[in-house]
Amino acid sequence: MTIKRGDAWGDLVALPDGVPVAADDATLAAILDDSTNDVAGVVVTGGDLARTMGRIERPAPRPGDEVRSFPIDLVDVRLDDGARHPAVAHVIAHRRWLGGGPWRGRVVAAMNAEFVGPCDVAPRGHPNDGRIEIFDVAATMSWRDRWQAWRRLPAGGHLPHPDIATRAVRATTLEFDRPLAVAIDGASAGSASRIELSVRRDAGIVYL
Repeated sequence: MTIKRGDAWGDLVALPDGVPVAADDATLAAILDDSTNDVAGVVVTGGDLARTMGRIERPAPRPGDEVRSFPIDLVDVRLDDGARHPAVAHVIAHRRWLGGGPWRGRVVAAMNAEFVGPCDVAPRGHPNDGRIEIFDVAATMSWRDRWQAWRRLPAGGHLPHPDIATRAVRATTLEFDRPLAVAIDGASAGSASRIELSVRRDAGIVYL
């Protein structure tokens, strides 16, 4: 069940046998999205989703250990070719580095998690609220303002800003006037001029 504001999230359980381990977001998304996997969930030991959920560095638990079990949402991502890609943490689109990267032009972050690496991009992001947090940086945002926002990102102090539009959605389509480089859960997905996003609620279980 999708969590509501103020609700407790997660249960203490004994880790079942045979649960796969994911050390990063892309691996976690692939395991949860694989319909041929008959698994009770996935142990996560790293990645931005794990950080959002309070994972600290320690060895992976063993079967029978007491762990916390959390339901999470997946995000279905479709690019120009129409192929579907699963995401658990984030989808980032910006100009290719030869064209200025995120320092020039429009930048969009679609967040299911709170963090991108050390940056607290979505301070209110939650992986089980049934929503994607969209952060849309205007192409007109100055280099100086981008630098200041970048410096504030680790503490989540980049908002509010008149050149960063934010919204929370269950589904949306993003369109760009030129193809942008796209990364899904930190892995390059090529480039696209159109990104379709939709939330798949309660799509999997993770153990911490």
